[in-house]
Amino acid sequence: MARTRTLSEMRDDIRWIADVQGATLRHSDNDLTREINQAIQRFREWVTDEGYPLFLSPYATTFAGGPTGAYSWLEVDLSAVSPAVAHVDSVELTINGRRCQLDKVPWEHRNEYQGWSGPTNGYPVAWVQYADSKIGILPPPMGTLQATVWYLPVAADLSADGDTFNGYVGWEEWLRWEVLCRLLTRDQYPQLQAGALAERDRLRSELSARLRKDRPSVIRRRDVAGRRGARFPWGVW
Repeated sequence: MARTRTLSEMRDDIRWIADVQGATLRHSDNDLTREINQAIQRFREWVTDEGYPLFLSPYATTFAGGPTGAYSWLEVDLSAVSPAVAHVDSVELTINGRRCQLDKVPWEHRNEYQGWSGPTNGYPVAWVQYADSKIGILPPPMGTLQATVWYLPVAADLSADGDTFNGYVGWEEWLRWEVLCRLLTRDQYPQLQAGALAERDRLRSELSARLRKDRPSVIRRRDVAGRRGARFPWGVW
C-alpha cells in the first residue's frame, strides 16, 4: 500500500495552503525541507506510540549468557545497529523453540529479577532501557539465545526533490498542517495560527482514531509479579 508524495510536491503543497507561493526568499526550500523532515520524525514517533508497527524494523541478534559486569542483567548495546535506533519498541527471543515476547519494565525494577543471593541466570522475562542505546535483559540468560529487537529507526532525511514520503492513505496531510503552523509562527500571524493548529489537531485525532480501529483489541494478560525471579521455560510456569 503506497501513496507517495515527493519532497518537491510537499513543499509546493505547503506554500499553496499558506498562500506564499512566491515567497521563496522568506521561506526557502532549505527551510521548508528541514521543517518537513522534523514533522516526519514526529509523525513516525506518534504513529508508533499508537501501537501501529508501520515504521518498525527488526534487528536479529544473539544474547550471550550471564550478567554484564556488576549488573544484575545482560547488557545489550544497540549503538552499532544500522539504521540507528530512535527507540526500542519490543524484544522477543526463542526459548525451547518458541518465540517469546519480553515485558518492558521501569528502570526502578531492574534489580527485582534475581535470586536471594544475587544475580542468577535464567530464562529472560523482561527488559529495561537505559543510556542512549542500551537495554538490559532480565534475568540474564543461562546460555546463548536467538533474539529479535523491534525498533523504530532514525529516518533518513529527505533531501533531493524527488525523495518521497509514503503517506499511505493521505496521512501526509497532517505533515503539511504541522509545517504550516511553524510558518505562521515565524510570520507572526496568531489569528491564522489558531485555525491552523485546530486543523492540525483535528487531523491527528482522525488519524489516531483510524490507527486505533486497525489495531487488534485483544490483549494478553500476564502475572507480572509471579514472573519475577522465575527460572523456568515459557509454557511450564
